[in-house]
Amino acid sequence: MTDQYLAKEPKKPGFWRRACSLYVEGFKNMSRTSRMLWLIILVKLFIMFAVLRLFFFPNVVKEQGDKSQQIEYVMHELTKDEYKDGEIPLWYDQKKEKKQ
Repeated sequence: MTDQYLAKEPKKPGFWRRACSLYVEGFKNMSRTSRMLWLIILVKLFIMFAVLRLFFFPNVVKEQGDKSQQIEYVMHELTKDEYKDGEIPLWYDQKKEKKQ
């Protein structure tokens, strides 16, 4: 046998390494305008998910105290009756009620 059969093939990079290099090479070859548009998109996503979440969506459940109080609060919020006396819910079918 010759050495050509015993030689190892070069190791193929893994999936994640190939995917990352695809994106890196793609961003390197972009025009200046494309890079600026991607920068705008990333800034908008950061504002939507980080900044707005901090100010407009407080973590109400964590403010309730320990784990058992949090569980009680969630259970109460899921099962509470939101309708006032005399108020008819939107899903209520009066015609069906009259037939019975």
